[in-house]
Amino acid sequence: MIGFRADGNKTIGIGHIMRCLTYAEAFREKGEEVMFLVSPDETCENLIRERGFCCERIPFSYENKREESEFLRDKIQELGIELLFTDSYYVTEDYFNTLRKHVKILYLDDRNAFDYPVDMVVNYNISAEEEVYGGSAVKYFAGPAYAPVRKEFLSHHKAPLAGKKIFFVSVGGSDTGELPFVLAECVKAYVPDCELHIVARLFGGNRDAADSFCRKYKDVFFYENVKEIWKIMENCNVAISAGGSTMYELSAMGFPVITFWFAENQKKVAEGFGKKGAAFYAGEYAPDKKESFCRNLAEQLNALDVENNATETGNRAGSTVDGKGAGRLAEEVISLIKK
Repeated sequence: MIGFRADGNKTIGIGHIMRCLTYAEAFREKGEEVMFLVSPDETCENLIRERGFCCERIPFSYENKREESEFLRDKIQELGIELLFTDSYYVTEDYFNTLRKHVKILYLDDRNAFDYPVDMVVNYNISAEEEVYGGSAVKYFAGPAYAPVRKEFLSHHKAPLAGKKIFFVSVGGSDTGELPFVLAECVKAYVPDCELHIVARLFGGNRDAADSFCRKYKDVFFYENVKEIWKIMENCNVAISAGGSTMYELSAMGFPVITFWFAENQKKVAEGFGKKGAAFYAGEYAPDKKESFCRNLAEQLNALDVENNATETGNRAGSTVDGKGAGRLAEEVISLIKK
């Protein structure tokens, strides 16, 4: 049995849960029994069960890793778990050392925070091949060849890039303040006849601001809490995205993307896609750097129109992230744990 230990709740979001679900489906398709072990959160538990997986609650907060490790030590033996697939920013050396005596551990990493005493590490970020890992891991799976892309994104395709530009815009799930409106104003200034579909969480007065913005621009649309985001994507033909997990989904669909970053954990992703020519790179956004950011964004909007630029960049994105990462990882991991 493969046990997935992932954190998710209203405070930290559900990104860890979502990517683990994609990997879990790949293991299940290859005949492995899978179950999830999660800290109390009804939304995440329901989501896991909706996808057809067993889910068992850990009776501790996601931050309480000392007591959790002791609880899991017994649970692993009780359930017959062969591999613990762990995705959490709160793990420690002691946590891994306690559990590794009883089970093989795979850690899903994107920070390289310390030397992980585990059996396997997967870091699918585009910059991962440049990372230097220490520790005692026996196997590393590095780079976007192992990126988890949900099947829904592979079965839907972006609209043809011809004529009117229809932008899909993603800024992430945290409070980004005025960023969605800065992006929209800048794009409309340089591509006035475009259409914008913006996915962002709108906090406080930003909901009223979005309503006002949409009255000003009849071809600008805002979306929150979208479950089937690919249905928005497939009607668009170009994208603007912060350097997060959405970059891998857009790339697998072959989008030409203008990428940027505003949080430190997005920087390497955005820069990495830019360096590989798999996206147009617009640099950093910060409230005190709006003018320079808009100039950078304008340069990339102009670069889109250079002959064949958008098509070639979208093709490079698609070859960089082929969408087979979850299955590829499952196959290689199974071959290791069955030896």
